[in-house]
Amino acid sequence: MSSTNEETSDSALLAVLGQSLMFTTVQLVTSAIVYGIFVLLYFQELSSYLKRKHRNWAQNIMFLTSTLTFIMATINEASQISDIGILIHAAFIGYQDLPIAERPPLVDNLVVAPLLLGDWSDPIQFIITDGVVVWRAAGLMQRRKWLMVLPLFLLFASAVIITLGFSEGLVSFLPDNFAEAGFSLSIATNVVATGMFGYIFWIHRRDMVAGLGSHQPTQAERILALLLESGVIFCLVQVLYLILQLSYSLTALEVVFFTIRSLPTEISTACAYAQVINGSLFYGISAIYPTAVISLVNNNRTLNEMYSMDGSPKQSNNGEKSHTTTLLQFAVPRSVTSAGTVPPQAEKMNEADGVRGSTEC
Repeated sequence: MSSTNEETSDSALLAVLGQSLMFTTVQLVTSAIVYGIFVLLYFQELSSYLKRKHRNWAQNIMFLTSTLTFIMATINEASQISDIGILIHAAFIGYQDLPIAERPPLVDNLVVAPLLLGDWSDPIQFIITDGVVVWRAAGLMQRRKWLMVLPLFLLFASAVIITLGFSEGLVSFLPDNFAEAGFSLSIATNVVATGMFGYIFWIHRRDMVAGLGSHQPTQAERILALLLESGVIFCLVQVLYLILQLSYSLTALEVVFFTIRSLPTEISTACAYAQVINGSLFYGISAIYPTAVISLVNNNRTLNEMYSMDGSPKQSNNGEKSHTTTLLQFAVPRSVTSAGTVPPQAEKMNEADGVRGSTEC
């Protein structure tokens, strides 16, 4: 009878180990696909950066930001590879002399270090992403810099709370779901910054149409529109991630990543897999987004640098394209009457906030 009970117990433990292996594999495959896309994007940015003969300090900072983001994503991916390697070796290969009942605790102890390393790369990643979003908005707020107080405050608050949220296991006084509060502030940061960016862009388009009657978007305006659209999409991705996080039992789902001794039983396997895939996709997109924004602004430069008022490429004094400036600026045609004066409507356009404002990227 005892032999039968032991066999049943061993079978249950093997099922737990197998389920944990499946969760970890799905997580790794999902993150590997997104990470592969990030590798292509980063090395494209690296190639573009190395080809530039003239680099200013702003371009160097942008490239360093992309590099830091890439390093964090690489650490996270390496952590997941180590996790699945340790699980397979400790549970099924390397400790055959141990009873099956003793293998789950062994695996838990061995995976602590790589999991902590990967987990601490996540808040750094989120903070960088929020910082790039705020920087994108700051480029168009030169005449009303005081408006940046709100997104900067939200950025600071979300950075602090997200960091503390990932320390829930180390700091006992923190309430449950503290990390989700940080994500909520992160969403607020992105919504406010993207809203400011969209508002200034809308003012520019409105004044251009009012002053010229009709206006064909230039290449740089299309780039800025793409930045706005990508910001809106990223906000929606954040909201979806937070909704899915809050819709599951967080206590049950956390053990999928931190222990295999008590895998979730009160939720369906489909929900657990959905959570694993959702988390991997969100972390991957959060890693890609800052580099995508930086690459788009840096490689295409900006409206002020790329185009003159009639939309033709801007030339320097020696006839070559300028490589010394990277500005985020809307260029507005200064219509001049036959008397050499600027008409009131054009003057109003020239004074619009964000239209003449510029900043080094």
